[in-house]
Amino acid sequence: MDEHRKNAYRYLILKAFLEIRSIEWHTYRPLRFLNLFAISRTRKQISRAGALADWLHNLAAFTCNDFRNFDEEWFWRDYESMVNRHGDPSNYREVFDRRLQEIRADS
Repeated sequence: MDEHRKNAYRYLILKAFLEIRSIEWHTYRPLRFLNLFAISRTRKQISRAGALADWLHNLAAFTCNDFRNFDEEWFWRDYESMVNRHGDPSNYREVFDRRLQEIRADS
């Protein structure tokens, strides 16, 4: 795998962590949980954050070994499975592709 792809995968982890970390703020507005719609929306966000973490934890581990034995096809199949279960408002495939194009254009 070339350095551009490695960079794009690392960027993907960063973008997902920015989404996941926003879950913490739900605990600072406890009265919000009196609203059934807010509860439902929050449950979906928490479930999605967990799915993102589950999807990306192996990628993070592979970055520690410079992506040795990383299977991109498996990774993106796992992504499609996550999208089928939770949707993908952030469109992480597009995030990855766009970052890869930016990096290649700059080099």
